[in-house]
Amino acid sequence: MTPERIGRSLRLYYFFYFGAIGILEPYLTLYFRHLGLSGSEIGILAGIPGLIFALFPFLWTLWADTRHCRRTVFLLNTWATPVAFLLLFAGKSFGLLFFASLLFAAFRSPLIPFLNTYSLQYGKERGIDFARFRVWGSLGYIVAAIGCGQLIDISSPRAALYGILVCLLLCGISWGKGLEEKEGKERIRKWNWSGLRGERKLLLLLLVGLLTWMSWAPYSNFFTIHLEGLGISKGWAGLAWALGVSSEVGLMFAWPALSSRFRSQDLLSVGLFLVASRWLLYSIVRGPGAILSLQLLHGITFACFYLSSMALLEEVVPPVLRASGQGVYSAVTFGLGNLLGGPLSGILFDRLGMVVLFRVASLLALMALILHEWSSRVRPCKP
Repeated sequence: MTPERIGRSLRLYYFFYFGAIGILEPYLTLYFRHLGLSGSEIGILAGIPGLIFALFPFLWTLWADTRHCRRTVFLLNTWATPVAFLLLFAGKSFGLLFFASLLFAAFRSPLIPFLNTYSLQYGKERGIDFARFRVWGSLGYIVAAIGCGQLIDISSPRAALYGILVCLLLCGISWGKGLEEKEGKERIRKWNWSGLRGERKLLLLLLVGLLTWMSWAPYSNFFTIHLEGLGISKGWAGLAWALGVSSEVGLMFAWPALSSRFRSQDLLSVGLFLVASRWLLYSIVRGPGAILSLQLLHGITFACFYLSSMALLEEVVPPVLRASGQGVYSAVTFGLGNLLGGPLSGILFDRLGMVVLFRVASLLALMALILHEWSSRVRPCKP
């Protein structure tokens, strides 16, 4: 592909993939709820695939890096993901939905680590900030969350499944045959994996990501259900999700200027403090207007957390294993974070309700902030 087409394909992939996430996050658990599943079962469905994300992103990306077959593995997973998702259409029982969710997660797990790797590499070669690509994912999320919310209001939560499937298929169409391999024939020889395990900066970054994403589970899994319990319509819920991501778009456009003036370490601290504050405030407010106002914090919380983490990750992982580094971060933060946070949030939702659930989430984010502040005083290991 020409450089212009590569850039366009990267942006379109982000747009359609996060369009699928913009439907999956707000509405898939709502669909499970309308099938009659309990909060604990929903928490398991949302969290147990984290077992897959805790391992498979690293395995897929390590295989691709060591065999120099990123394009092949990425294409395989891009097209296998919507095929696996078809099983959710047939699932009605908890057991079948459990199996379908695991298979769907197995193929979906490395897509963003690969896409981030391609975007970071392409952007570095052409002087384009990573946020300029990732912002297209936010735009896709907004469009899909609002559109699907309106559609569900006039039909049923099952409409969400069709929207997710269409977006996933469009990912494959927009990507085409993908990029030519650039890694060459040289094998990865003696890179010190024990040295990676001993790199304290990386280990602490992974722990911060894990705690932060565990704190995100109540919002990701039960926010729409929480709004429904407050008497807020699905269309309004879709607007709330979209408004949050809209604020994310603005910060991503401003990110190159922010990252040039402030250290990634400090930007991550600000993001984590606001994450803890946001979850605490959700446990207090009740009205639609107040909830929409709080959604404006999403841009600062998520963008600061994610983009700062990507910048810090680039500093501690060698170029030859960039895809594997993305895989490790995705596995620990989003995989293990979902695995632990999903079931925990489901149990607390059933037994204690959303108020306590959001306050526990705030405490987890505060722990992540304390750990991150401590990590800034830890020196990197000597090579």
